Amino acid sequence: MGVAERWHTRLSSPWLRRGLVSAALLAAVALWVEPQAVVAEVRRFSAEWVVLALAISTLQIMLCAWRWQFTAGLIDVPLRFAYALREYYLALLVNQLLPGGVLGDAGRAHRHASQAQSRGRAWRAVIIERASGQVAVVVLTLTALLLSPLWHAALGEAVITAVGLSAFAVLAALIASGLLLRQWFSHWLARLPSWCQALARDVRRGLLRRGVWPQQLLSSLVIVLSYGLVMVCAARAIGVGLPSLQVLALTPVLLLAMLIPFSVAGWGLREGAAAGVWALVGLPPAQGVAVSLAYGMLVLLASLPGIWVALSRREKAQPSSGGIPQSQVEQGVVTTAESSRGRAQRTLKGLNGRHLQPWPAGADQQRGDQQMQSVNGTRLDKLRHRNTAALYQYPRQALLGQQVDNIMGLN
Repeated sequence: MGVAERWHTRLSSPWLRRGLVSAALLAAVALWVEPQAVVAEVRRFSAEWVVLALAISTLQIMLCAWRWQFTAGLIDVPLRFAYALREYYLALLVNQLLPGGVLGDAGRAHRHASQAQSRGRAWRAVIIERASGQVAVVVLTLTALLLSPLWHAALGEAVITAVGLSAFAVLAALIASGLLLRQWFSHWLARLPSWCQALARDVRRGLLRRGVWPQQLLSSLVIVLSYGLVMVCAARAIGVGLPSLQVLALTPVLLLAMLIPFSVAGWGLREGAAAGVWALVGLPPAQGVAVSLAYGMLVLLASLPGIWVALSRREKAQPSSGGIPQSQVEQGVVTTAESSRGRAQRTLKGLNGRHLQPWPAGADQQRGDQQMQSVNGTRLDKLRHRNTAALYQYPRQALLGQQVDNIMGLN
C-alpha cells in the first residue's frame, strides 16, 4: 500500500475527519476574530467562579444520572444511582476527548446492556433520556427568543412573532394529530419492524406517559439551565461583565450548535456560533469566543473524575435485590396462579363421572367393616403364631401393634 493510499485510508475515518473539522473551524474563527482580541477579553482569572462552576457541574451530572436511572426503571432495566453516576462521568470524559460527542453515551449504553435483562431496552433508555434533554434545549431556545429583549432588539418584532406563531402551530399540530390519528398511528406502527415498535412502546412508557413527562421535562429543563449557569460562571471567571440574563439568553443557541456531531466535544462549532451570535446581537465577537473557550475548559475540568472511573473496578448496574422489575414479578405471580388454576380445572375435568356419584346409603359403612374384618383376621392369625412383626406393616396401626405386644408380654 502506497503513501497516498494510507493517507486516504486514514482520512476516511470519521473520527479523524471530525477532529479535522474542529481544527478547521477553530482556525476559521481565529482568522475571523483576531486572537489578540480574544486574549484581551480575558481581563482576569477568578478561581471562585471556577469552583462554583465545578459545583454546579457536579449537581448537573448527578441530576443527569438520576434521569437515566429514572428512565431505565420505567422500561424495566433498573440500575443503581451510584452506577449511573460513575458511568455518566466516564461518558462525559469520553465525549470530551473523542470525536462525535456521542461515543461516551454509546459506551454507557453498551456496558449497561451487557448486564441488563434486555439489551435493547438498555440502549433505548439512553436514547430516551438523551432525547428528553434535546427537547429541553429546543424549549429553552424558543423561550429565550420569545422573552429576551436582547433577541427582540436583534431580530425585530416581526421575526420574533413569526417564530412564536410557527412554534405554536407545530405544537398544536402535534397534539391534534396525536389525538385524532391515534388509531391510524397504531395500525401504521404495527406494520413497522419490531425494533421500531419496541422503541415506540418504550418512548410511551419512559417519556410520554401521564405523570412521567412532567418529571422528564422538568429535570431536563433544570439540566439545560445549569449549562447556562456554567456559561455565566465562565464569563465571570475571565472578567466578562455581561449581564447574567443576557448570557442565559444566548446559551441555548450555542447548545444547539454543539448538538451537531461534526466536531470533538463541540470545539470549533461552539466558538464559531458564539462569534456569530455575539455579532448578531451587537456584542463583540471576541467576547463570545472568549466565553465559549472558557466554558469548554470548565466542562473539560468537570469531566476529569471520569479518569478515576475508567481506572477503577467495574460495578454492577442492577440493584442488590437482583434487579427484577416489579412488573415482571407481578406477571410471574399472575402466571403461576393462572397455571395452577388451569391444572386444577384439568384435574376436575379428567375425573370419571362415577367418582363424583354418591355412594348408596350405608355403602361406606359396609365397605369399611369388610376391610377392617379382613385386616383384623389376618393379624390375629399371625398373632397366634407369635408373629408380631406383621402388626407393624401398616403405619397407621403402629400404636395398636405396640399395645398388643405389651398384652402378650403380660400374659
